[in-house]
Amino acid sequence: MNLIFIHKSDSWYLSYALKQAIKSNPNANIYLIGDTSNSHHKNIHHHLITDYSNNANSFAAIYKHFSKANHDYELFCIQRWFILQEFMIKNGIEDALLLDTDVLIFLDVEWFIKNITKDFQLTRGHNGSMGFVYWKKLSYLTCFCNFVMELYSQNESITILRKAYEDFVTVSNVGGISDMTLLDKYIEIHPNSLFNIEIPPLNGQAFVTAFDSPVFRLNKKGFVDISWVKRIPYVTTIENERVAVIGIHCYGLQKKYLRKLYQGKHKILCRIVFYWKESYLKVLADILRRRK
Repeated sequence: MNLIFIHKSDSWYLSYALKQAIKSNPNANIYLIGDTSNSHHKNIHHHLITDYSNNANSFAAIYKHFSKANHDYELFCIQRWFILQEFMIKNGIEDALLLDTDVLIFLDVEWFIKNITKDFQLTRGHNGSMGFVYWKKLSYLTCFCNFVMELYSQNESITILRKAYEDFVTVSNVGGISDMTLLDKYIEIHPNSLFNIEIPPLNGQAFVTAFDSPVFRLNKKGFVDISWVKRIPYVTTIENERVAVIGIHCYGLQKKYLRKLYQGKHKILCRIVFYWKESYLKVLADILRRRK
């Protein structure tokens, strides 16, 4: 099994994702396609983004920004698929799971993938989450990359993207065209290409693609209600089925919970840091509230 992370800089949460993946999938090939700042991580295969950016740079030259999000952030989210494609081609990799760097893996990913009996091209969560995207064949990823390049190369499709962006802004004034949007459009053309890795569970296991995923039972704080058995998290679906968590995605402001959920080396220290920060921020908020 090939587990691949793509990340610029050495963000604090990157080490959690890597160490947890190494611990839970010791037989996997774990790659970090990054930069010189994160080349120090051990027990993984490190590669430089710049060595696999030919197609990504070609896409950047035609990219049109239709989003309220930061230009460079949104562009790189799309470019990573071209980087992944070029990396797989140059290294002779036929299939791979691309992981966001704010995820934690707890169980054997290969076992889960091998037990999918349905024919599919890629995996995703119920809400379109891109935290755990497995491409069954390089040719499928290539098809998607070609689709994206064509979308941004044709005036007619650019008009469609612009209209979709205007609709986004009209409804909520946030968001816009992202790689999630592009994958949605790809799936419309290839309706049987997607396998939902979140719901329904497969053989008693599932990925949790958001810490507040509505397909699972939530606690009083609005987060997925987790119980632990031998360092493996378990959750309950809204249909009342208890399932083991293969991986969990804590994106955005949920990232801070990675310290609490992490089960690798120095997990006690990580948990102490989490609770200390939570207590400190709560006290600080109370002080500021009183001053008002």
